[in-house]
This record gives sequence, structure tokens and C-alpha cells, in this order.
Amino acid sequence: MPTQPVTILTSEEFMLPSKHTSRQYRIMIGLPHHYYDEPAKKWPVIYLLDGNWLFGTVTEMTRFMAWCKTTTDAIVVGIGYPQNKKAIRAGNEELFRRDFDFTPERDDKFEKEAGKDLKQKVVTGGADQFIKFIQFELMPLVEKRYRVKPKKCILAGHSLGGLFTAYALLKSPILFKSYIISSPSLWYHNKYMFDYEENFSKHHKTLPANAFFSVGEMEEFVEDGMATNMLRFVTLMESRKYKGLNLVKKFFSGENHCEVIPPALQAGLKWALKK
Repeated sequence: MPTQPVTILTSEEFMLPSKHTSRQYRIMIGLPHHYYDEPAKKWPVIYLLDGNWLFGTVTEMTRFMAWCKTTTDAIVVGIGYPQNKKAIRAGNEELFRRDFDFTPERDDKFEKEAGKDLKQKVVTGGADQFIKFIQFELMPLVEKRYRVKPKKCILAGHSLGGLFTAYALLKSPILFKSYIISSPSLWYHNKYMFDYEENFSKHHKTLPANAFFSVGEMEEFVEDGMATNMLRFVTLMESRKYKGLNLVKKFFSGENHCEVIPPALQAGLKWALKK
């Protein structure tokens, strides 16, 4: 019998080139089911990293939660990359591209190790350009095309995406209302983010943002103790007593780096979208 690709209802996508990163992005838009039935209503927006992998999960998760009326539905903006039709090659290409976009500083050791795994030259340290792409190219376009609440924007990322989201929290704290930081790769570049946060604390007493940090118990056994790193980082941030910071942390027992993604994002979205 004939088959066709599976699609997600009330969703669309387009390609968006960036002058800031000199790259092209696959932008996936998941609209609330009632979007066209309520033409005057505006919605929160979730800017989701690793959209090629996570867009479907987060879009339907957000919709299902909203049906029970304790959370608000939202527009999901998945930020992904042009996708090769061959699945394995597509995955490798996404890893290659995110290694640049999600990392705040260049790391020669990481580039060499990742280059061996991906069998191509890897470049890191593009987070500043990627933030500019989101802030000055993607967000204005989304706000022009869709009925959004500009002051109710959420950034969500996992792993290296969590590293980028933690970096964005300190680099651009008022760009988003809430930051969902799942299993951040705080080991990156000799724990660069710990030094960055310490320097930030010397020059800032306020941090007007909402931040949700999470990690899985079994992640402690990979990448230099990811669970300990996250808990230590959160403890340091709490000790600064930043004015305006609403910080929440959650620890998932028995979950590893891959298994923790759905419960971590669900818990973060429930927190960020609560009525």
C-alpha cells in the first residue's frame, strides 16, 4: 500500500539564512490547535534548540499539557538545520553544526575529538553569533508573522543546547522570560561557564530572569560528572543572591543523558507555562 511522510497538524517550516552566522537554519513552527480559531489571541513562544530532534516531542507535549488547563498552550519555534535524507548523515551534520552554534568559546581539544568522531573539521565558539541570529533575525520574523507575546518568550536547550541556554541566561538575561536548561554541558572547555559566571557576579548584582535547571542521576557517570557540575553551578548562582533571579532546580533519579530529555523538558515547560 502507498505511504507518505508523517506530519504534525497545525505546523509549518521554512528555511532562514543568517547574516550573523553565515548559515542557513530550518525553522519549524508548531501552532496551538486553536490558533486560527482565536484570531485575537496572542501566545507565549518556546524557542527550542535541536529542533530537528526535539520539535515533534515538545510541540505535542505542550499541546497535551494545555488540554488539562493548568498550563498555557504556546507557539513552538524549533531551530534546526537543513536535513539530509539519509538519517545517519543527517545526525552527524546536526552534531557538526551545533558544535559551533552552541559553544561560547573555541576549544581545540574538543574540536580534535569531535572531528575524529565526525570525520570532518569541527569548529567551535559561535554562541555569540548564534545569539545575534536569534535576537536580530529569528525573533523579529516570528513576531511579525505570528501572534506572539514578546514578553513571554522561553528558550529551551539540552546538553550542548543546555550549555548555550545557560550562557544566554548570563549574556542576554532579558532576551527571554524563562530559560529551560536541561543537562547543560558545563564540562565544556575546562568548565568555562564557571569562570564566566564568576566574572559576571563581580560586575552584576541583578539577574532579572527565570531559570529552570535539571539533570539526570545517571549523567554523573559521563563527561566529568555532569550531575555534580550542574548542582555546583546552581549552588554558586544561588549563593550570589542575584536580585530578580527566580531559579529552580530538579534532579531526575535513574535517568541518563538521553532518557532524561522528555521528563526534563516537560517539567521545565510545566513550570514556565503554568497559569
